[in-house]
Amino acid sequence: MKTLLTPLPPVQPDPEAAMQERGGWLAWLVFHSLVLWHWVSWRHVCAWCQPMRRTSGNPLAWQTTHGCCDACLERLEREATATNSTTVKKP
Repeated sequence: MKTLLTPLPPVQPDPEAAMQERGGWLAWLVFHSLVLWHWVSWRHVCAWCQPMRRTSGNPLAWQTTHGCCDACLERLEREATATNSTTVKKP
């Protein structure tokens, strides 16, 4: 009597895939601890809003970095395309 299941040939590991999958839990731990430290230590505020509006980050953080919120960015893009200028003055 013949069996319907035939053994498959052994699969050779792909060296490129094996090299990319290294790291595992240690890489995960290092990455997430850096992300958590960045969130805990920095507060992101919009430099264009008056008063400066918090855009992201920890509200209780001791360090502040400046960026641009979505509303201000849209306003700046509209103003830049309307005047065909490369520089926009801060209000």
